Amino acid sequence: MKLMKAILLCLLLAGSLSAQTVEELQVEKRSAFPYPAVERNPFLPIGWVKPEPKSEQQSTGKPVAVAPSISTAFFRPEAFAVTSISTGSTRVAVINGRIYNEGELLPMNVQGQSVAVLVAAIRDGKVTLRFSGKEIQVPLRAGAPPAKPGAPPAKR
Repeated sequence: MKLMKAILLCLLLAGSLSAQTVEELQVEKRSAFPYPAVERNPFLPIGWVKPEPKSEQQSTGKPVAVAPSISTAFFRPEAFAVTSISTGSTRVAVINGRIYNEGELLPMNVQGQSVAVLVAAIRDGKVTLRFSGKEIQVPLRAGAPPAKPGAPPAKR
């Protein structure tokens, strides 16, 4: 019985202590952490300076995605052979005998210049390619990569 009275007394005291008004709980001084507008990234080494941007071909050594002087006549579905597609967690396609993910550049040699075609999307049964603002859908097909221009057609 004494234990019950002690618990009841504690509960009543705790209830009266927590029954403060909203005005009593207002913060008078708020902490502030001012920082400069251009702050250093804490994950980069001390003294690191961002390098000047280079052109895409200089920085990667890969072909430039858009070459305005190149004709888009080569850019047609028959010029590409999509022989396999995997639509798992990472979408992958085998195009002209090489494996590409969505967003990767497919290098091509056109009119003696190196250009790159973007693998825009990989879907079940087709791949969307983009070059110089033009998009094409290349269907999945079995067989070898396309023949070189001027070569005789393959017999079936």
